[in-house]
Amino acid sequence: MKLTRLVMIMFMMCGLGLATESSPDSSQNQATVVRTFDLAQNYPNPFNPSTTIRFSLPMSANIKIEIYDLLGNRVKLLVDGRYEAGVHSLTLNAGDLAAGIYFYSMSAGDDYYAMRRMTLLK
Repeated sequence: MKLTRLVMIMFMMCGLGLATESSPDSSQNQATVVRTFDLAQNYPNPFNPSTTIRFSLPMSANIKIEIYDLLGNRVKLLVDGRYEAGVHSLTLNAGDLAAGIYFYSMSAGDDYYAMRRMTLLK
C-alpha cells in the first residue's frame, strides 16, 4: 500500500491528477443535491498554518482523510468515521508540521479515492 501512495505522489508531482470514482459523473449537479464523491483543493494554498479542506458525499459513508509527506509517510489522520451525505469542510491546523509540500487523500471504502497536493509555508 505504501508503494501505491508513493506512485500517486510521483504522479501528483508531475502534474498528473489521480482520482477515481465509481459514482456516475454528472456535470449538471444541483446545488442542493450531491451526486458524486469529491475532494476539493484546499484553500488557501499555499497556507500558514491552517487551511480548509472541503469534500462532498452523495450518500452517508465511512471516510478517511489522511495527510502524507513527500516520502509517502502518513503524518496526520484527520478523519476516520462516518459522515452523512452532503458537502462538508474541515480545518487543518498544520502548526506542528515542517514547511513543505504535503498530500492529502480521502477514501470512502471501495467507492472513491482521491489525492490532492498542498503547500505549507512557514
